Amino acid sequence: MAVMGVAFDDVLNVRVAPGTNQTIVHELDPLADDIIALGHNRTLPQSIWYQVEVDGITGWVSGAFVGYPGPVDDATAQIIQLLGGIPEADNMLDLGRAITEGVTTSEPPTRITVSVAPTIGDLGEVTFDVVGVGDDAVAGFRLHIFGAPSGGGFYLDTVETLNFCSRGVDPDGFCV
Repeated sequence: MAVMGVAFDDVLNVRVAPGTNQTIVHELDPLADDIIALGHNRTLPQSIWYQVEVDGITGWVSGAFVGYPGPVDDATAQIIQLLGGIPEADNMLDLGRAITEGVTTSEPPTRITVSVAPTIGDLGEVTFDVVGVGDDAVAGFRLHIFGAPSGGGFYLDTVETLNFCSRGVDPDGFCV
């Protein structure tokens, strides 16, 4: 499994037992992807928790913040078509927001998180997680956005997507 929907400046807590009031035994960074699901789940009134092992530590994580990662795909053409053109913005954060807002819905409400802060090199980069897309197989997706410099801002160069699957991934990389 992998962490999803955790902000770049935060961590996902691994707890001794299910529930946010339980002792923290480990912390996972927003891009952690080496989490082993142990097959035990617990449903609480407002959440589902998974027993996991990571770095030799066994504990529990909220199901709202983990998923099974699928393959990475280039979604640039789809995004441009969906948005009706190549988006531009003054900075990478605004470019990322314009793209994520263009691919989300209000029903069900999605949670949008910056999972990797913007960086600037030859291209600008920022990564957003979009969680809660209303599909029982797909828990959400990660958008790794590359922007090319343009005047004082950036325009979309490339968008890579990674689906987070709720129940697992088949041999072809599709959510089951």
